[in-house]
Amino acid sequence: MRIVKSIVCLILSLSLLAGGAAVAYARENSIRYFITNNDYYLGDADCDENVTVSDVTAIQQELAGFDLPVFNDRAANVDGGDLDISDALNIQRYVARFDDQLGIGSLIKVGSDEYESELIP
Repeated sequence: MRIVKSIVCLILSLSLLAGGAAVAYARENSIRYFITNNDYYLGDADCDENVTVSDVTAIQQELAGFDLPVFNDRAANVDGGDLDISDALNIQRYVARFDDQLGIGSLIKVGSDEYESELIP
């Protein structure tokens, strides 16, 4: 089964170059993936293009070692240090509309519209 999963990951990795269809397939089949070199919203850990309490939950689950189907660690790391519970706390403060000095919710321009992918086993 591990070999089959590795083959699917490799195929998906190559097909991510094609864009959204591969991402949809990965989400539907709970295949963990990470897209790099794409713009993202700071705080959008679950890659749904919104910063909500769901992102806080995703960070907590990632820190607890859950196997999430998608997680953007660059977007989740809102304070620039190591990913930790303070990132979740800062996003909670943003969602509750407390003063945000970190730019959470801002679009981060990476500089390329091309998909590069890294599949995480």
